[in-house]
Amino acid sequence: MGLTRTALVGLALGSVGCSTISAVDAGPTIAFPTRREPQVGAQAEAHAGIGVSNQEAAKTWGIDASSKLKITRATQNIALGSGFYFERSTPTGDFSAMVRAGLHFVFERYEENLLTGIGPYAAITTGFPISTRDYSASALFSTTTRRERTLLTMGPAFEVDARFSRASTVTFFGLSVGLAWTDENLQIQPTPPQLRPNDPANTPPPY
Repeated sequence: MGLTRTALVGLALGSVGCSTISAVDAGPTIAFPTRREPQVGAQAEAHAGIGVSNQEAAKTWGIDASSKLKITRATQNIALGSGFYFERSTPTGDFSAMVRAGLHFVFERYEENLLTGIGPYAAITTGFPISTRDYSASALFSTTTRRERTLLTMGPAFEVDARFSRASTVTFFGLSVGLAWTDENLQIQPTPPQLRPNDPANTPPPY
């Protein structure tokens, strides 16, 4: 019974302590195709992640899923991928830095040809809060203090797309500006048990 209760408490604490992030951004990018001149274009991205954070949300890490669109004069592609993210914030939440990296699949239109590919991606983002709200949430065995933030983000992005149908790659370097929304755990406190006055189990034994 004690082991079961401990497992339930751990499950409840873990679910309450999850942190989430979602973001959209856009900006210029430069494509470097194999044996071709560099091409200047634009990129846009949306991504979302879920993970865990330590006390005071100074560090958050988890898994990340993203979708990206890149357009230049010679190539247009859509990429869908997944990886991990790591965020580090000041205790007051006034500044954040985040690293994202993973692997994505690419569907590309290149010089009137349709291509598919796969490759790694990475991005470094800094964020400055536009709005911040702290609130409390209760669960079965715990109460948690959480923080919602809206961030103005900016930073460089990098990726390499290796094509399946031809021996070539496209490397992208870009700079993105956007918005991010985070919901992070700050502190978890166990909820004390509620004693029932008429419960015989709470009656002290006679002396």
